Amino acid sequence: MSVSTYSPPVSNLLTCGKSRAIWDSINYLQEFGFKEEHTPELIRIATDKELYSSNPETLERWAPVHAWRALAQLCATEAIEPLIDFFNEGETDDDWINGDLLGVFSLIGASAIPALKEYLGNRSNDFVRRINVAGCLVGIAEKHPELKYKCVDILTEQLELFQTQVPRFNGTLVRYLIELGAVNSVSVIEKAFAASKVDVNYAGADWFETQVYLRFKE
Repeated sequence: MSVSTYSPPVSNLLTCGKSRAIWDSINYLQEFGFKEEHTPELIRIATDKELYSSNPETLERWAPVHAWRALAQLCATEAIEPLIDFFNEGETDDDWINGDLLGVFSLIGASAIPALKEYLGNRSNDFVRRINVAGCLVGIAEKHPELKYKCVDILTEQLELFQTQVPRFNGTLVRYLIELGAVNSVSVIEKAFAASKVDVNYAGADWFETQVYLRFKE
């Protein structure tokens, strides 16, 4: 077991155990004294597959989860690629990975956008993970309003490929654009609906309802 390869204060995460609290309510920097100098070891424990695949009843199993959150609070840009690789290798229905993915990259903010954009546009990546990454862009836009239009542009550019994408994926992109109030994306959204390439169940709205949500119709 790799638990013996970590040193304080990072090793203190091995005894934190499971927590279902709203994770950004825990100030890891204050409680554990994490600083920029701890980033490399935090990345190592955050991507420790042996720990994360161990018995969920053990305390050390949850150390990677706490490390993701600590790295997010440090806004550790060095962690972006390793975490994306780690999440990419996990199970697509892993609630911890999928839930924390949004929080981690939302806190890191602008520096995470290029890697998320690249992942979103890579058709070789799993469909569910691409949806989760699109959700991360929404999270960044909501937490950092100054980045909203950049995130909207990325989602809109992806939707422009609607003819070659499955309706479920297009529907998810439409839903996210609605959530962000992307009025400037309406022409692309309309074309996707007109081509019958939007899954209404994933979009949460048909074309008429979309116009209402974006305040083009009453």
